[in-house]
Amino acid sequence: MNPAAGTLNANQGQEITVTYASTAGWAAGVSNAQISVAAGEGGGATQTVAVSLAVMDLQVDPTSLSSAVMLGNTPADQTFFVTNAGSGSFDYNVDADASWLSMNPAAGTLNANQGQEITVTYASTAGWTPGVSNAQISVSANEGGGATQTVAVSLSIQEILPPTGVTASKGTYTDRVQVTWDAVSNATGYQVWRNTEDNTTTANLLDALALTAYTDTAAQPDITYYYWVKATGDVGISPFSLPDTGYVTKGDQPTNQFAVSQGLRREIRVDWPPVAGASRYELWRNLKNDLSGADQLTSDLQTSYRDLAVDPAQTYYYWLKIISDLSGTEIQGPETGWCSGRKWDFRGDGRANAWYYHENSGRWYVELEPPTLYTLVFGGAGLTAVPEDYDGDGKADPAIYEQSSGNWYVLFSGSDYKIVSVARFGGPGYQAVPGDYDGDGKTDPAIYEESRGAWHFLMSASGYGVVSVAGWGAPGYQAVPADYDGDGKTDPAVYHAASGNWFLMLSTRAYVPRRINFGAPGYAPVPGEYNGLGHAEIAVYNAETGDWFALPDIEAAADINYVQFGAADYVPCAADYDGDGYEDVAVFYRGQHDAEWHLLQSREGYRIISGREGRPR
Repeated sequence: MNPAAGTLNANQGQEITVTYASTAGWAAGVSNAQISVAAGEGGGATQTVAVSLAVMDLQVDPTSLSSAVMLGNTPADQTFFVTNAGSGSFDYNVDADASWLSMNPAAGTLNANQGQEITVTYASTAGWTPGVSNAQISVSANEGGGATQTVAVSLSIQEILPPTGVTASKGTYTDRVQVTWDAVSNATGYQVWRNTEDNTTTANLLDALALTAYTDTAAQPDITYYYWVKATGDVGISPFSLPDTGYVTKGDQPTNQFAVSQGLRREIRVDWPPVAGASRYELWRNLKNDLSGADQLTSDLQTSYRDLAVDPAQTYYYWLKIISDLSGTEIQGPETGWCSGRKWDFRGDGRANAWYYHENSGRWYVELEPPTLYTLVFGGAGLTAVPEDYDGDGKADPAIYEQSSGNWYVLFSGSDYKIVSVARFGGPGYQAVPGDYDGDGKTDPAIYEESRGAWHFLMSASGYGVVSVAGWGAPGYQAVPADYDGDGKTDPAVYHAASGNWFLMLSTRAYVPRRINFGAPGYAPVPGEYNGLGHAEIAVYNAETGDWFALPDIEAAADINYVQFGAADYVPCAADYDGDGYEDVAVFYRGQHDAEWHLLQSREGYRIISGREGRPR
């Protein structure tokens, strides 16, 4: 107070100025105080002034809005709340620095602990240029000295063009029409449409898929079909492509007798039955449906071929020439195949990379360029590492799963490591079990609830729709998904350490559970492609003895492979580290002063990787 003391004569007065301190750091609410004015003369007297200070608090939630829309469309309305989290009341005004935003209500009054929902309406994006537009909404209050809070707005305007290069086979096959097209840069999938006339309004949707090829097995002989393709993305669907016509071969012609795999890890497998009288077989491959420009892969009497010189996210065309000295040459094809990325291949070069995730700090260590370890902080306590190829570009993406919330976070390598999240898919009691369950080349987020044996999948090939299955497990059964039948799809599976029982739900056998006993207490499951057979093998590891046992063929239980590699406190981390198509036995040890990976590579032999010598950077 100023002045804080003085002298008053008869009938004299004095104005006292009361100055308040800053409320920075205060809690919202009402603070009360009392000012006393005391006089000592004449026996003394005291008068009081009651002071009440209402601390108002202007808040907005959320503080940012983001939206994405197809070019030409109008984004959906969004909302945020403005709140007086303190005492008293104030008037507020809502403004934006962009003409394409409007807010309702744009002004109002808020009493203590009162809130108001504000609706944000976007203008149409017709005539805009694709890209990202940013704006800021300001909420201002004048009372109590005034305050302003802001809401950041980001609008992504995307354009998905129709696919080009749509080509339908014309009489190439007797039982189907093969449709292919060029990839669209920002598409996440495609729709294939068909009609018997050149009319899109009456066309029928055949399938929605992630690949750039489709096999129409429902096509009938003597009918010419029109085919169109649409590209789909996160925010919409493109117009129809230009059409192409296709038809099934008329008349009796031989049907292709060879099979080409789709979705195996970093390889495409081609198999065919022996043909009587054949003097040799020639296998040819091209990146497009053109035999004249194809490359020859084999010329011998073998009836299978493992094509390891392939890249993920690429469709390959194969032709088989059956050459006979008596009957000449028969050409079959094309058949299409594609591969997915290698397990833990962060570089996309066909080799697994040694890696480690320190959960408490959220720091990753990855040997991208031997012998140097690269580091990244992405995660933290309560967040489990689940790296896989979620975007289908052939590179493992750093990813984490938070069991407490069920939230997933992925750094998409194919999008400059942009963070993509999935909210509330999981929770306490749900283990993350990602895998390519639909065989489209992209890892699908998935969870397993051991208490009920329930599995839930977000299938990327169907727009990440949820598929749930119960009864595939029970308490004590841990999830061990892998591609056990070699069809390019991850198969749900569980292992019971107490009994050594495995239950495999194979996609090629309609997911009917199949029991196999292989293991015992103290043995951890370590399935993998150790023999390069194109499918995961049942295998177990004993951490106390370092013993590995693998069952290459579930149909021949007596044929067991064994190796001793490891010891107590060593964690198994098998993967194909030398890129030859065979998973390598490997173990990881983290000591007080160093971390070590020990690799028993099938092609390049034993190798040790030291985290200390790698000097993380």
